[in-house]
Amino acid sequence: MNFGIDSPVSILVRYLVAPRSEASRLSGVDPTFKTNRKKATDADLLFGAYHFATGSDGLKQAQHFLDVVGSFDETLLVLDFEPNPTGPSMSLEEARPFVTHVKQVTGRFPGFYSGHFIKQLLGSNKDPVLSQCWFWLAHMDQLRLFQLTGTLGPCGNIRMGQ
Repeated sequence: MNFGIDSPVSILVRYLVAPRSEASRLSGVDPTFKTNRKKATDADLLFGAYHFATGSDGLKQAQHFLDVVGSFDETLLVLDFEPNPTGPSMSLEEARPFVTHVKQVTGRFPGFYSGHFIKQLLGSNKDPVLSQCWFWLAHMDQLRLFQLTGTLGPCGNIRMGQ
């Protein structure tokens, strides 16, 4: 499957993005992920998973993310690069091995979800590694994207653009 963005509206509207892993709990996984993935694909939605980054080994976080996602051929993969409110935040030096490892294993760079945090770290510079990722701006007044915040039931528990 090609995850290039020919038309941002058409590709984003068809995705349901659900949390999959969090680095601070390397052994923990979302217990509803597989069920929600099946419900989304049964509903003919494309499916994505994101990893909330924390300040620790980026390569280990990437491998954990891929291990718990399992089949990634038709799954949109995203690194959620935001300040960690409960501990150290991922640095640029930790993010680069994360995205590079995902690329090496899957053949494609993950999406990179961030906003003011990446702007603070990069300033006006361009990162030669992270710029290979497609970018999802963490700004909620933009194009709406379904993001799962809990169990996918008959009506969801899906928030739009929040």
